[in-house]
Amino acid sequence: MSEKRRDNKNRILRTGESQRADGKYMYRYVDANGKTQCLYSWRLVKTDTVPEGKRDNGALRDIEKRVQRDMDDDIVPDGDGYTVLALVEKYISQKTGVKNTTRAGYGTVINVLKSEPFGKKRIDKVKLSDAKAWLIKLQQEDHKKVNLERPKVLYNSKTGKFVLWVHYENGKNYSEAACAIATCEEPDGDYTYHGHFNPLGYMSRDCTLYQEPDGTAYFISAARNNADMHIYRLQDDYMNIDVLTGRLWQGEYREAPAIFQRGEKLYMLSSFCTGWDPNQGKYATADNMEGRWSSLEEFGDATTYDTQPAYVLTLPKGEQTRYLYISDRWDGKDYNNSRYVFLYLEFDEDGKLKLDYQPEFHSSYVG
Repeated sequence: MSEKRRDNKNRILRTGESQRADGKYMYRYVDANGKTQCLYSWRLVKTDTVPEGKRDNGALRDIEKRVQRDMDDDIVPDGDGYTVLALVEKYISQKTGVKNTTRAGYGTVINVLKSEPFGKKRIDKVKLSDAKAWLIKLQQEDHKKVNLERPKVLYNSKTGKFVLWVHYENGKNYSEAACAIATCEEPDGDYTYHGHFNPLGYMSRDCTLYQEPDGTAYFISAARNNADMHIYRLQDDYMNIDVLTGRLWQGEYREAPAIFQRGEKLYMLSSFCTGWDPNQGKYATADNMEGRWSSLEEFGDATTYDTQPAYVLTLPKGEQTRYLYISDRWDGKDYNNSRYVFLYLEFDEDGKLKLDYQPEFHSSYVG
């Protein structure tokens, strides 16, 4: 039987461990690519002291544990061509059973790495100082401006929370095309931010929410650089996407969706993409959110009376229900000078929608 190897303190060395004549320890192992690798340290365990004038890089056996953990997680120590982004995406893809809020947080990390040079670095080229500098940059940018547009809120009776979805841009440019989520116990309280992401990987800009009487909720947003309108069914807690149920009017470049129900019909209003300039509003109808939507029909005048849809508020009054068209009147030269415009929607016997301009808002319609 061969005698066990020991160090100069008479401690038994494990497989792969050895001690050089100068007292430095070495650990030899075979990595995931079948290559022999060596790690060194002046300390075998934490309680050892480092010789004077020598650099401490941790106890050898702690380093061994990290290497083994990385190999168990299928992380390739030399990078194997992985970028930081690719490695993070691989790690996240192997995470199962996480909460929706955590999944949304993962999406935020992925989006940030996609937009940063650090995410494109090869793993084997990343220094500790690179990672520290990136974290410091993130902390500094946490307090910088972001753009949040077209917020919509639904109450989830199962969780008892108000859930906000909003169009998110990073404040530097308009390339993020993401949605963000926040929740609160009260509709007008302080909301807890849960991160931003691209729904199912798609771009998402102008958006709205719709809730069925049974509590089923949908997120509707402009996708593919506004070329298409997507309808997503939300998960039961409204914290993430369940499934993409529809791609509407592909290549039509619609934005500013607003949805409401009248009788057995659903109506979706939208606008063409013309920047700050108003254009002819159009609408479509369907029997249900996941059903077939009609072709687009015009409402209002050629500029929809200088407005763009924002929301339609249902106003019950006895046996009569009115529908209030809430819209934006943008001022492209002075954004802060933009205004809201309130107009009533009308319908003919066939359910065809009409919008006429009313110079004054008559609150007597409100019950």
